[in-house]
Amino acid sequence: MSAYDAYCRSLRDQLDRIASGQRPSIEQAAGWIEEAFGRGRFLWTFGTGHSHLLALEMFYRAGG
Repeated sequence: MSAYDAYCRSLRDQLDRIASGQRPSIEQAAGWIEEAFGRGRFLWTFGTGHSHLLALEMFYRAGG
């Protein structure tokens, strides 16, 4: 197996573990966000150092 294939397999395996093991928590968080938006509230994001990239991802996306 090439390094590329091993990398892609590793990513798929990790995403599968997240999708199966964290689904209830992700769905709960999504429900909270949906409820907040339905009430006209905001979703505040922040981060320092490299962790701010998640906030930028949510804010600067087209339509964000």
